[in-house]
Amino acid sequence: MDRSPLIERLRADRESIRAALIDPRQRDSTRAPRGVSAQWVVDLLLAAIDPRPLRRPRQGDRHQAPAPHVVAAVECAQRGAPLQPLLREVELASARLIAECVRRARPDERIHVANLTREVSATADRLTADVGTAYAMERGEATTGRSARPALAMSILGGSLPPDLARRAGHRVASRYSVLVASSRAADDDLFATRADAALREGDLGLSVVVDGALHVVVDASALDGGYAAALAVVERLRAFDVAIELPAVLVVAGTPSDVPAANPRALELVGVARASRTTDRVVRGEHLALERRLASDPTLVDEVLVPLAPLRGVPKLLETLEVLYRFDLNRSRTASHLKIVRRTLAYRLNRVRELTGLDPLSVRGIRLLSLALASLGTERKRTGGQTVDTVPRLA
Repeated sequence: MDRSPLIERLRADRESIRAALIDPRQRDSTRAPRGVSAQWVVDLLLAAIDPRPLRRPRQGDRHQAPAPHVVAAVECAQRGAPLQPLLREVELASARLIAECVRRARPDERIHVANLTREVSATADRLTADVGTAYAMERGEATTGRSARPALAMSILGGSLPPDLARRAGHRVASRYSVLVASSRAADDDLFATRADAALREGDLGLSVVVDGALHVVVDASALDGGYAAALAVVERLRAFDVAIELPAVLVVAGTPSDVPAANPRALELVGVARASRTTDRVVRGEHLALERRLASDPTLVDEVLVPLAPLRGVPKLLETLEVLYRFDLNRSRTASHLKIVRRTLAYRLNRVRELTGLDPLSVRGIRLLSLALASLGTERKRTGGQTVDTVPRLA
């Protein structure tokens, strides 16, 4: 934590800040609803201004977590009340805390304000995740010892949708479904699964279950986009709840529940293909990975497609420049910033690519051939254990 004069001053003024945050006369013009309690604000202040370890809910000790936000989530679940008002309290309290700290900062303390803002936002995300986890754990305990939603997700992945189970899970049955799959970065699969379930329960965004370290989410595909907007909303909600997934996630449109069993393994297979493509998209449609999938299954085709990159063998900076340029959709400003070079240097590198390959990397033909070759290079790196330029064939 920053030990700047601003932080020290805020710590000394903690009680007055707390009073300002909970005093209705100090509220801004948004006229937010009542309910931002002193406990929520104190939690945020203690964690962001005077950090102490927060007691996070874990399976086996769910009734012994003393933090007031966890207690509030458990009580909410026991009453059968929705979770959204509690999450809104965290959001309001963090926003008011940031505003109050900005108001008290001096003009020369902007950098410290930025650091503090990031810390408060991260703390709010952790609180949100803890609230969701505690809520889901209590809801699961209040039913049969296991949430009905993961059970329903597993059932749909198996090809059936029992109406009784859907009612118990609070799920609106859709005419069509898609499957979203993402790899997990979490060490504890049980806590990971519980958090994911808690994140997606509110608003019935999706039905999730963890199988072999991967998160499988069944989403409504009734819309014309086949569930793509729903999948993006799922990813954003998971990130807000601090659910540790690896991006990109892959979305495969299935159809009716009986079609889901065929779509699920296809989505799981394409997760590695999507990662090798080095896309910046958070969600990739499975049908958009047809070419990469074909390259991954046919090494001889990879060798043929890699030929345009042969003149760049031994010039890793040019390969990296092309990769970043296409990853950022030809945005030269972002490319130069990412590579930490000036636009003039970028123009020189692109001209060298043009001279060596005979292809203009900004023309339609050049983009098609070079981006395809780079996709093949990603596939080849994965196949050969991470080798880079040595995988590019030499010209005959």
